[in-house]
Amino acid sequence: MNNTILLSVLAPLLAQTAPAFAAPGKPPVVLVHGAWETGTIWDGVAAKLKQDGYNVQIVTLAGRTGNPAAPDQVSMESYRKTIADAVDANNQPVVLV
Repeated sequence: MNNTILLSVLAPLLAQTAPAFAAPGKPPVVLVHGAWETGTIWDGVAAKLKQDGYNVQIVTLAGRTGNPAAPDQVSMESYRKTIADAVDANNQPVVLV
């Protein structure tokens, strides 16, 4: 997917979401790749969000390049935990994509 198109879809949603949070400033954004990808798929989007003042965290799930794991260590539960840990690390509501 073209990152420019994706950003043009996400940016208005993020702008509408920000006022709902009690914390001042823009909410942190946690980006998680889909199947067969890695977190690098988000690099272009993350750069643009960071330029706009967002704190961005890119998650690469276990078993993918950049986060190697033995096949028996990769599961939906390990994915859930990885994503939950990334969200929880922010100590505030996040925009999870």
